[in-house]
Amino acid sequence: MNTNQPKLAAMGKRLLGKAKLPQNTHQDGPQTHKTLIRKGFKALPASLGHSDHRLEQVWRDSSHAVYKHFGAFGQYIGWEAIKIKREPARRIFGKDYPEREVYPGAAAFGRSALSVGAQHDLGHAIEQAKRL
Repeated sequence: MNTNQPKLAAMGKRLLGKAKLPQNTHQDGPQTHKTLIRKGFKALPASLGHSDHRLEQVWRDSSHAVYKHFGAFGQYIGWEAIKIKREPARRIFGKDYPEREVYPGAAAFGRSALSVGAQHDLGHAIEQAKRL
């Protein structure tokens, strides 16, 4: 047995105890859902989908969000890291839309959104989101 193992384990616990890991919460930033509503924004949905896929928001701050991505059969695929896009209030084809947050479109992937593989943890996905 290596005599340094207890020392290394204690050092690891001290380092982990000081680490500030992001909270795995729905909203983690200064702007909460209530703040967005008061400002007249329609907030980005906590759950959304496309095709047969489902996305569940697991973290956000005032300008970025991370969604957990599930496939057609409910299997975990990875993360979607996004920069939240805000659209002004306007009329489109005769329908009025309020000022709102929107999920980036397919053309924005790589600039305002990206997929983070399932092999990475939430902390890595948050770091990637903040780089957008």
